[in-house]
Amino acid sequence: MLIASRNKWVAAALMFGVFGAIQGLIEVFRFAPKLFSQQQLSEYPWITAFEHHLLQLLLTLVALGILSRGRFSEWGLNLRNHRRSLAGLLVFVPIYSLIILGWNVLPFILQNRAPEFSYALTTANVVGWLVYMGIFVGPSEELLFRGMIHTYLSKSWTGSLTVARVSIPWAGIPATVIFCLAHIDSVHINWAQQLFAFGLGIYYSTMYERTGSLLNPILAHNYSDAVISAAGYAMYFWLR
Repeated sequence: MLIASRNKWVAAALMFGVFGAIQGLIEVFRFAPKLFSQQQLSEYPWITAFEHHLLQLLLTLVALGILSRGRFSEWGLNLRNHRRSLAGLLVFVPIYSLIILGWNVLPFILQNRAPEFSYALTTANVVGWLVYMGIFVGPSEELLFRGMIHTYLSKSWTGSLTVARVSIPWAGIPATVIFCLAHIDSVHINWAQQLFAFGLGIYYSTMYERTGSLLNPILAHNYSDAVISAAGYAMYFWLR
């Protein structure tokens, strides 16, 4: 069992190591290549994304079970303060929607240019990506980055940082940094994506700290990813 370190930098390094170990084990346990041909995986890339996040979810549950000694509710898997979680979501959705409108939609409309995709926009791909983004991403990533990593770090990264009257938990900062590192492409760094990941990661950690539940982070994460995909598809079919 991992023992909570009083040294916050050791704790952060440990959590980064656990994150890396989970990603490595995902490659070991990959099963999609045995079920689908390479052509199918290339044609429907969301299958590989589903596989990755399913394995990530299962491995995180195992690690979390060890860390929590089976007390999952103390690590975010509960419905505590659900009204506060849902009230926060009612504020998050319109604000984030306006950001996406200005950042992801208006530029294409003003340029009268349809966005490009690396895969064919067949019904299977559109539905597959929307289900993946709108349902599956939130539980898999929030259980890892907030439920496990943030909770573990909160034992040594205590207190909070106040920015514009908003109290941000210190534990959320290294957890968000690891979250951002997880979104770095192996080929290049998308700085716009990193900016969004950092802002969203801080929001998820702040709401998790306020409620003690992963309900808001999971729902907000699902929405944040799904609305970007949906906006892209809408622009493509409208402007092509």
